[in-house]
Amino acid sequence: FVLQYKVKRRIPLETIDEIRLSELRDNFFLLVVNNDYATLLELSSKTEAISTIAKNYAKKTNRTLKISFGQG
Repeated sequence: FVLQYKVKRRIPLETIDEIRLSELRDNFFLLVVNNDYATLLELSSKTEAISTIAKNYAKKTNRTLKISFGQG
């Protein structure tokens, strides 16, 4: 069994306004994008993905990415 991924959308890091995490114990999070629609993602490695996104966002923009829980 081989996992295959298909890129459906590319989001430049600098266009991400915020990451919103589900308040439930699930693997969902929302990428809120400036002047565009938000993208809902589900990943089993949610914590690692968000950490990587935030770290690379900070490197690229010299700003801290806002991360919140719930619907905002």
